[in-house]
Amino acid sequence: MSKLVLGILAHVDAGKTTLSEALLYTAGSIKRFGRVDRGESFLDGEEIERARGVTVFSKQARLCWKDTDIVFLDTPGHVDFSPETERTLSVLDYAILVISAPDGVQSHTRTLMRLLSKYHIPTFIFVNKMDLTEKTMDEVISDIREKLCPEAVMLPTGGGELSADNCGDEGIEEIAGFDEALIEEYFENGVLSEASVRRSVAGRRLFPVFFGSALHQEGITELLDGIAGLSEKKPVPGEFGARVYKIGWDKKGERLTHVRLTGGSVRPKDVIVTKRGVADEEGAVTDEISEKIQGIRLYEGERFEAVDGADAVEICTLLGLDNTYTGQGLGFEEDALVPELSPVLSYQVIPPKEVTAGKLFETLKVLNEEEPTFGMTHNEHTGDIMVQLMGPFQLEVLQQEIKRRFGFLVTFGPGKILYKETIASSAYGVGHFEPLRHYAEAHLLLEPGEPGSGIEIDNACPVDILSVNYQKQVVNVLERARLKGVLTGAPLTDVKITLVSGKSHTKHTEGGDFSQASRRAVRQGLMKAESVILEPVFDLVLRVPQSMVGRAMTDLERMHGKLLPPEIENDQALLRGRVPVACITDYARDVASYTGGLGELTLDPGGYEPCHNAEEVIEKAGYDPEADMRNPTGSVFCAQGAGYVVPWYEVEEMMHMPCALSSGEESEDEDAAMQRMALARAEAARRSAEAMEPKGFRGYSGMEKELEGIFVREFGEIKSSIKNRDVGKRERNYDDPVEREKRVREAREEYKAAHGSSSEKKPAAKLPRFTIIDGYNVIFVDNELKDLAKDDLHAARTKLLDIVADYQGYVGDEVIVVFDAWRKKGGTGSSERYGSLYVEFTKEAQTADAYIERAVHELMPGAHITVVTSDAAEQVIVSGSGAYRMSSREFFDEIKRLKMG
Repeated sequence: MSKLVLGILAHVDAGKTTLSEALLYTAGSIKRFGRVDRGESFLDGEEIERARGVTVFSKQARLCWKDTDIVFLDTPGHVDFSPETERTLSVLDYAILVISAPDGVQSHTRTLMRLLSKYHIPTFIFVNKMDLTEKTMDEVISDIREKLCPEAVMLPTGGGELSADNCGDEGIEEIAGFDEALIEEYFENGVLSEASVRRSVAGRRLFPVFFGSALHQEGITELLDGIAGLSEKKPVPGEFGARVYKIGWDKKGERLTHVRLTGGSVRPKDVIVTKRGVADEEGAVTDEISEKIQGIRLYEGERFEAVDGADAVEICTLLGLDNTYTGQGLGFEEDALVPELSPVLSYQVIPPKEVTAGKLFETLKVLNEEEPTFGMTHNEHTGDIMVQLMGPFQLEVLQQEIKRRFGFLVTFGPGKILYKETIASSAYGVGHFEPLRHYAEAHLLLEPGEPGSGIEIDNACPVDILSVNYQKQVVNVLERARLKGVLTGAPLTDVKITLVSGKSHTKHTEGGDFSQASRRAVRQGLMKAESVILEPVFDLVLRVPQSMVGRAMTDLERMHGKLLPPEIENDQALLRGRVPVACITDYARDVASYTGGLGELTLDPGGYEPCHNAEEVIEKAGYDPEADMRNPTGSVFCAQGAGYVVPWYEVEEMMHMPCALSSGEESEDEDAAMQRMALARAEAARRSAEAMEPKGFRGYSGMEKELEGIFVREFGEIKSSIKNRDVGKRERNYDDPVEREKRVREAREEYKAAHGSSSEKKPAAKLPRFTIIDGYNVIFVDNELKDLAKDDLHAARTKLLDIVADYQGYVGDEVIVVFDAWRKKGGTGSSERYGSLYVEFTKEAQTADAYIERAVHELMPGAHITVVTSDAAEQVIVSGSGAYRMSSREFFDEIKRLKMG
């Protein structure tokens, strides 16, 4: 009898929990098939899970099929609870990835598959809801291969070897083609043994696909047969090992440590080490802590059984342990990988008046143990308590959990974006810590890492320069430190830090000295590097009626989204892309409104990308890295029996060790030259910025105030300067009279290198594009709009604006729609926004024609302008000013042409 731990993962509403019910029911583990839509499911036992019909907390259950004992974990499907799903992956042997046949491969499906690859989890794919789609199995598997994994295969049921008899000639060759070992076996024997196929599945070289309907219990037996027949039994070490994947509390307040046993066994009263002796951020080694197991439970849903012991491979719950934490390795196990998915929003938690800040803090501390991504922080200056969350649903769950378990209702402040920082260039960072009777010096190389890689620590320091013990201290400190960037003080990520050199003192170096030196070296390197502010983005999938795709594309581009070409199917349009979290938070409400409930927006975490408004974020943060005393950029040296601080830009000249990237005297010259270049660049940027300060707003040549407002909003005020090119870089004044002349000369060279000499031929600048539309003229050319205007002029205007928004999505122009009000008594005119359109109502005694003529005159010749009107006189005037003309009828014809592709 073999045993394995199986996880079930899916995007929300794919039918994952229903599949869990079907598996348990078919295997005889439960006597009644519960339905999620009726709140009857065996695994969704929490009140909010039954009410919302979604899994919020991971649950476990057990079943036996043929000769295989299966412990399976049902994980949350909603994107807001993705971190809990990821934590579960560290204890799995195999996984079932559920895909809804009508929905196909979703963005979150791809995220889950990427995580399964990261944790090396062999995966079975179950395509659910086949009763609700007209797609064939071949069409579905083709889509999976194209969008998810090319190695997806349909294998014959019943087990045994694979051959042309049960797979077909093409089928057997296709299966073998995914694995070189299978190809060799097939050419040699003409068949594939069951053991060989199992090895390929275990090695993630084959991904078996099964089809069915969990609700109607179709395809469940075949799936269970496949799991039992295609899973390998792994060798189990006799030494004790376990991985903590979840912390919780029962109704009596008992602390629960949920673990996967990876080796050996455990019994009540066993003593295990729950806190190893390691160096903390200050380099001090903590004491090892051992604790006694007071009890062991096996859970199934909300029920549990107290047992006398548990053996390897089992998922069990240990009682009596107070120092365990999620992701912890016990026994021979190392801690789990740092989770890839992390919150993107931060909220202030506001307690009711009767609850003290201390009580709130203790409450959140308990919940933070269960959900470590909460990242609870306390602002000592304001007293605010902040939590980090994935989204609004998780916020709702947190609020209800506090009310249910602790008896009071909290509210939340507005969400704030959690930014991060990285570097775009390498830098050599040095740190020195030498107050009286202390000594440490660290030299680090900082390099940009791959997106999503986090902080990677490496060691290239020779042992004859710095002892192994001190090298380990530096590495341990950097691995545990919460490193901050220098632009906004946001967490640092996607950086590789390599220890390349260092120096200790035989008498004065103590435990925490290298902690100080190494962290100062990181900060000094960051001050020299080109830093970049990162913002969280969503992978989005937006489904709208085809007639609305222009409006949708315009909205998303206005939100700084990056879109793939739309996919058109029947009368539906599908948009895929990425968009900043900061820009799209409430857009689902807008989609429901402008599509009449026919649109569907799906958002999944897409990691971090360079920030679309870096300057604004940096300015708003107001962070000064040199004033951050907890994260100093300078170093400490000793003179005349006392320590003194040296600023970061002077540190390298005073280092006791030469730059480790070269050798000898030459390395010192090179190091000094690098420092001078960095200072010169900083000074050049400062002087360039000062030289190009705005000299005042000259206005748009007496343009009408309403239209001037449009142009100011679009292009900003006319200034005698240009914006600084270096977005995301903080410029400072490091004035040094000795270097002044050299810096000015280097500033000139930098400017020439960036802009070229005046004699060089420059490519023509791309002109901004405008379309200006005479609104009423267009309405009364189209029969449908004209008839509508007779009954409801406002409705006709709105209908036209929807059409124009669709048009804008195709052409990408800035569009101004002008409605004249020259006959309206007392009309003062107004400017409005409709989506990304500018809508202008003229004032009394002013026609739309006059308005458009003035706008064209002011914009030309620095823009490409198209005027849409059927007024012959107006067409002559605007074309004489250099604008392009388009009749109202041609405008509608152009829309039809664009839609036809």
